[in-house]
Amino acid sequence: MLLAPAALFGCFLFSSGPESEVGKTPEDLRKVREHVPPVYDAFPYGPVHQIPEGRWGRYQISQGDKSYEIVLAVTAHTDAGTWVEVEQEETVSALLVSHQGLVLEAFFLDPGMEKAVPQKILQGRETGADKELSGDRSEQQRNVEIGNQSVPAIFVEIEHEDFDGRITTESWAWSKEVPALFAGRKSGGLVSLETGNRRVRLIAFGSEYKTRIEK
Repeated sequence: MLLAPAALFGCFLFSSGPESEVGKTPEDLRKVREHVPPVYDAFPYGPVHQIPEGRWGRYQISQGDKSYEIVLAVTAHTDAGTWVEVEQEETVSALLVSHQGLVLEAFFLDPGMEKAVPQKILQGRETGADKELSGDRSEQQRNVEIGNQSVPAIFVEIEHEDFDGRITTESWAWSKEVPALFAGRKSGGLVSLETGNRRVRLIAFGSEYKTRIEK
């Protein structure tokens, strides 16, 4: 952690006896700040400003040998943007996302904290799921089971051929019955995707999310 020169030399300039406690960051708070992950200023998920408050989705994500789950939920709409909560394992972030998809504010909470703390916002973006689909394309429509619900979905398969003649396949599924939280198109919200060694699958969704971070 980088400190300003005044903070670095404060103890020597203002102390002639025991070390001064004025201006020092408590050890517990310092540890919390060091473990708060930053977020990118470009929101990597769907058009959340179009989604009603309370809608949520739970997604299972696999990348290579790693697998984890996240919950995305819309908690409030304001003049500045939309508040979204992102749960992963036992932690949660609350993000204020503008209509243009920029993260304006961010707060973080884990079980060891009494209240949420601000997250640093970095310039850049993660790889999102809502990209243009190109290549040899096939489509079919069928129902898919998500939790205890059966919803109609459009399944899209795209084949790509590289310069060496190798063919790779990407598979996507969309449904108008599910919220476009992770990604969205005219066909609806994302149900599943498989591209390269990355897989995403919607495993549950609903409309009555209870917020975990009070702003």
